[in-house]
Amino acid sequence: MAKNARLSQSDKIAKRLRGIKAGTGIELKKALHTVNIYALRIPVTVSGFLVSYDGTGVVFRHKKTNGSKKTRISTFQLKDVVKVFGQPGEVSSVTLLRTELIATITGYISRSPSTGVMKIKDSITGEVTSVFPSDEVTIEVFADEDEKSQKTSRPKRGAKQKEEDFEEEEEDADADEDEDDDSDEEDEDEDDDSDEEDEDEDEEDEDEDEDEDEDEEDEDEDEDDEDEDFDEEDL
Repeated sequence: MAKNARLSQSDKIAKRLRGIKAGTGIELKKALHTVNIYALRIPVTVSGFLVSYDGTGVVFRHKKTNGSKKTRISTFQLKDVVKVFGQPGEVSSVTLLRTELIATITGYISRSPSTGVMKIKDSITGEVTSVFPSDEVTIEVFADEDEKSQKTSRPKRGAKQKEEDFEEEEEDADADEDEDDDSDEEDEDEDDDSDEEDEDEDEEDEDEDEDEDEDEEDEDEDEDDEDEDFDEEDL
């Protein structure tokens, strides 16, 4: 090819795609897709400091993200501004109409040619989410061809066995708890039996004490009788 030859459009594109071959590396029907759903022009409130506003727009200083410590100065077009709270240099807020990401769903997709409804099946749970077309939302659909992305949401090898092992561990733990409960009940029964034996022994001791008291009373009566007899003899 001559130095001054003009590159064709295909050559320019192929040059940008260096290292990528034609064709897909995955089967689309079995590929994991990511579906991003954006809502168009929904109201969003941004907090910060009002710099200025005039007929050209609203200049506003705010955080780059909610959790960021870095700040950004943005100029919002008036057609996107719903309301402004505060004065320049003060703590303020601006409510804007913006396009916002409202959902991200990953799974196997299928489309209805007649209605345009997209069904997304979760690769793990099998649950299905239906997404309906609307002029108020923008739907972005893509599937990354790299192996890591395609295996991200799939169960890992051996995961089922791990789950079974976990269930067995739970069953063993339940069995141990049941054994502990049974042993506790046996201990309680033994304690009850020992308590009953102690009560019986106490009753026997009481009976013996009563018998001893009666014997002592009888001895006292006998002594009294002997004393009376002795007195009569003296007389």
